[in-house]
Amino acid sequence: MAFKKRFVEPVKMPVPSEGDVASAMLSGVILDTETTGLSRDDSVLSVAILDALTGATLFYSACQPLGDIHPAAQEVHKLPAHLLAFAVPFESITPALMYLFATRTVIAYNAAFDRRLMEQTFTQVGLLPPKVKWLCAMKFLEKVIPCDGHLSLERCAAHYGISYSGAHHAVQDCRITAACLRRALINLNPPPSVG
Repeated sequence: MAFKKRFVEPVKMPVPSEGDVASAMLSGVILDTETTGLSRDDSVLSVAILDALTGATLFYSACQPLGDIHPAAQEVHKLPAHLLAFAVPFESITPALMYLFATRTVIAYNAAFDRRLMEQTFTQVGLLPPKVKWLCAMKFLEKVIPCDGHLSLERCAAHYGISYSGAHHAVQDCRITAACLRRALINLNPPPSVG
């Protein structure tokens, strides 16, 4: 019996509290993905996971596309399809992902998107998506940064004076997300002045 692709419904992400973010930054991981596009048939092309506290890269892999790469997505992440054809299949990285997700909160800049695409891709390869505690950095940062409209990662970085090349790469985007969250937490709780 052939496995049917199914669309994973988007989940509304709650606005995390300052305490939730601080706790996740001590013991969680930061995840970012690059994908074939935005739709119900799209899948993950690359995954980066960094330790939220140390910034160490715990995992990075490119994956074979499960379908065509949408031209708009290709323009954003610039991952060449001809090279991705030689990347590992998504199902081969799932044991590492499940291990890293097992006991840690997963912080993603746009957690609703990354969660949906991760769950969609697990489902597309015939695997049950793991239970993960997600935290949306964007929802928290929208609460602390005055902004009209959508707060992109690039806008957030600019607000905190963090250099951002605009090139979407999963590892870089994890690092920028971590830096923005650290700056937000410091600004909310400045160290006491000495003297």
